[in-house]
Amino acid sequence: MKRIKLCINFFWIKYDSILFFFFFLLLFIYISIYKHILINFKKKSIKKKYKK
Repeated sequence: MKRIKLCINFFWIKYDSILFFFFFLLLFIYISIYKHILINFKKKSIKKKYKK
């Protein structure tokens, strides 16, 4: 019984770390995409200003 509980605890720790990792990965991807969109938006707005 103790061994099973230990395995479950170990699994949960692993699972939590994987979830944590995925969360950070998603956050990183989101930030990079957001920055990319922002930079493109600024470039477009600058181009519009120069056209005038």
